[in-house]
Amino acid sequence: MIGNLPKVAIGLSRKFMLDRKRKLAGLPAHPSAGQMRQTPINVILSAGRTFVCDSVPLERFVTVSKTLGVTINDVFACCVAGAVRRLLSDLNYNPDAHPLIGGTPFGGTRPEGMEGLGNFVTQDFCWLRSDIADPLARLHASHEANVEMKEHLKEIREANADFNAVMQILPPWAIKIMRKAIHRAGGRVGFAGNLVLSNVPGPKQALYLDHWKVANWFSSGQIIDGTALTSRCGAIAAGQYLHAD
Repeated sequence: MIGNLPKVAIGLSRKFMLDRKRKLAGLPAHPSAGQMRQTPINVILSAGRTFVCDSVPLERFVTVSKTLGVTINDVFACCVAGAVRRLLSDLNYNPDAHPLIGGTPFGGTRPEGMEGLGNFVTQDFCWLRSDIADPLARLHASHEANVEMKEHLKEIREANADFNAVMQILPPWAIKIMRKAIHRAGGRVGFAGNLVLSNVPGPKQALYLDHWKVANWFSSGQIIDGTALTSRCGAIAAGQYLHAD
């Protein structure tokens, strides 16, 4: 923690300058957890849990992405936004009021000497355009949001001010304090925004348990106070299907 502190401090100052430069250029602020507005999915976690999953042939996503000149991730983000839009309407919340903020994990840089000790991920935020009813317009807006997020993530990674770098200097007690603060806020703030939005690639070859072939694989994402919904997608069986939960 002490060894990384000077490097991260310099990185955060660079990030501040990047945000300032963006503001002076008249560009909108990059989405962050602090900008989220509370919705019915941003609550304190209870004892109840619901897990819902579905499977869609990957070629459907590929066909749409190639036809409209977007990525599979863009199509996935558009589908999630449409599903969340319907969910908010069912919960008597107006989805047209504002877009949501999705916390999106990416593979992080594993520190030297910490091989094999769990996942090392970084995170950035994107606008989830659940406020757009038209599917095609929502898809193009999702594409723009993802492009902006990737460019922003590249900048803060180069500045050494991304989520992964910051987490390397935070002691465990600091994270506990943050979680307690979110709990006391009653879900008005979320460490990962309104919801977690993750596209996790599965194995590229068929897997077996003895002589039984793995037919389905469903990832399950993290949920925390304030961010009580996670949407994840992963490919399985040599990329034949996308499984979303």
